[in-house]
Amino acid sequence: MRRVSLIVALNLLAVAFYALVALRMGFFSHMSATLFSSPDSHSYRDVADWLVGGAANPFQSRHRPFLYPLLLGVADGIGGAVGVWALNALLWFGVLNATALATWRMTGRIVLAAIVFLIVATNVSLIVLSFQALTELTTAFLEAAWILGLAISSIPPNRPREIVLVLLPLSLLTVVKPGYQVLLLGGLVLLAATIWRMRRGRLGPIIAVAACCLPIAFQVALMATANHFIGLSSTGAYEIKDYYVSQVYAIANGLPSDLTAARSQVDGMSNAQVADFLLAHPGLAAHTLVSNLHQNLVSGSNFIDVATNPTLAAAVQLTNRAYLVLHLIFLPIVALAVWRSRDVRLVLLYVFTVVVIILPTVIVTQGDRYSVMALPLWATAYALALARVWPSFPVPFQSRGRYRAPEQTAG
Repeated sequence: MRRVSLIVALNLLAVAFYALVALRMGFFSHMSATLFSSPDSHSYRDVADWLVGGAANPFQSRHRPFLYPLLLGVADGIGGAVGVWALNALLWFGVLNATALATWRMTGRIVLAAIVFLIVATNVSLIVLSFQALTELTTAFLEAAWILGLAISSIPPNRPREIVLVLLPLSLLTVVKPGYQVLLLGGLVLLAATIWRMRRGRLGPIIAVAACCLPIAFQVALMATANHFIGLSSTGAYEIKDYYVSQVYAIANGLPSDLTAARSQVDGMSNAQVADFLLAHPGLAAHTLVSNLHQNLVSGSNFIDVATNPTLAAAVQLTNRAYLVLHLIFLPIVALAVWRSRDVRLVLLYVFTVVVIILPTVIVTQGDRYSVMALPLWATAYALALARVWPSFPVPFQSRGRYRAPEQTAG
């Protein structure tokens, strides 16, 4: 009963904090204008109108995989702007509770689960992103679903249900943000090795893997039929050339930092020419990535106007700087926890965290929009690491094993 009371109390606190941020932003007085205030949101709505509303195929369908525009179109059709916001708000609550539940199962400590819940719930940037018709809340929810699947499943997963729990979120993430295909491919390789080592009963796991890949197959087929392009999306090549390579080119040639002049030169380069240019400037190329990584980690939110909301803007930047210090503190703690416990879940969580933080370093103009996506991952990873290096961490309301994750199995 005390556990239920704690869960209810945490969610009520989350509601109160969410409402406070929304009121400070004036969100409810201009909901539709805020939801579709960014250029990216317009491109998602254009693709949604094509998928759901029967509009002409827009050029942006080459860059926007189907899943989020489909969700956006359905939510918009059901409730308009309120429907779109309600979808984001539900996903936000899903992130909080799924991440906390996964932490509880993996650590057996409700205190750590409550701390993780509060860390995610009080992140102003994540709340503000729920006021935008963008992919970030869907991404965070699918990450939380993967974390929960990891907590529930045995390691390695060898039953079809467990394979679906850990692989389907990665597949869906890839058809929201194609950059996650790096993690999907890694997951497929690990599962292939697991299935290969099975002495019997391979058919069920193979069918589960194939079923989880259906969203990928649908996206590839959609791109092939609608845009005559074989692949998930063309957004990766676009972002690398129009952001990262153009940024390096502008610095190397003393061009303006808005990248307009640099893009006019870089867009005409072939892939081979781009590679030759980066190889000719290895130090600058590497320094730009490191600089972008640091700036993404400590930037504020692009969706909070400093002039009208200086307190919220300052809180976000201060929070992100504190997170950076926390990352540095937990680096040796995670290493020690892995060395002591050989916890595969912790390794997977930390690798996922690092990939999600590093992938957006090709873009530097989006504030903390991309780096905050790692929040559910690292919050869970750090809680698990703490539980492994500090076994005597307080355990009030002990679950008596009921909420512990399944044991790791050999082979």
